[in-house]
Amino acid sequence: MSTRETAERLSTVPLFEGCSGRQLRHIAGRGHEVTYPAGKAITEQGRFGDHFFVILEGSARVVRNGRTVNKLGPGGYFGEIALLISLMERTPRTATVVAETDVRCFVLSKSEFRTVIYEQNIAVNLLHTMARRLDSASKRSEP
Repeated sequence: MSTRETAERLSTVPLFEGCSGRQLRHIAGRGHEVTYPAGKAITEQGRFGDHFFVILEGSARVVRNGRTVNKLGPGGYFGEIALLISLMERTPRTATVVAETDVRCFVLSKSEFRTVIYEQNIAVNLLHTMARRLDSASKRSEP
């Protein structure tokens, strides 16, 4: 998949909704694609995380403490929590993600993720998007 096509796919990812086309192409140019077969654990809870993932094709389930807590499909992403926290300290993954079907992912390594977020105001866009999501979630949980 070309950088432009990957950037178009990334534009549908809620985490990147505040990013410009130029920023998305920059992010797309830093990562690579990896395919995981059905049944493969892509990440494992408790292990240190060194990659950020966006599902391009296929489906996966998120398992925390042995229980499925979410399902992810194209546009779903994971690994950002461990990588964001690891900017200051190394932290283990909060969940296991298992491919339910063959899953093709866009992957950013920890070093590329770090490089990307500090360039072109991308960190500001990501923080703004995450803050809005947290605010929305807290309003849903209010009595």
